[in-house]
Amino acid sequence: WPDMWPKMRPAAKGFGEVETALGQGTPLPPADLDAVARFGHCASALRLHGRLKRAFALLHWLDASRPDQALTHKRLADTCFAASNPKGGWRWLNSALMLAPENPMLRISAAIRAAEGGDRPRAARHLDEAEIFWPGLGLIGNLRRGLLRQRG
Repeated sequence: WPDMWPKMRPAAKGFGEVETALGQGTPLPPADLDAVARFGHCASALRLHGRLKRAFALLHWLDASRPDQALTHKRLADTCFAASNPKGGWRWLNSALMLAPENPMLRISAAIRAAEGGDRPRAARHLDEAEIFWPGLGLIGNLRRGLLRQRG
């Protein structure tokens, strides 16, 4: 894995100030859509490098600022799953799906999480829904074959 900072650098303008304020409990103004995208990327990098507390702080601020962002909810789900909290992960992932029900990548993510949890029927349903919204996507077929191998 490359170091965390090179991954975050392109999106990190203002990140230090935001993280300091969050750590000190200083109120921040609501994030605009540009900040949601940039700092959401930073939160993903933090999660990938095991900095879950920092990722959660950033993501909860972003969600409080813009509660209608499916990608923020998806990132919160990923961070919950990384923290061994599947119940929270599913709560956030289901919320993301409610916000963007026709997003095939969210459906694929849900299929993967369901398969990881041993719920093959749920995984298959999510793949069926993903196929409706992105017919012919090769990734869906690959995941279906993986599910069939798990059954075998």
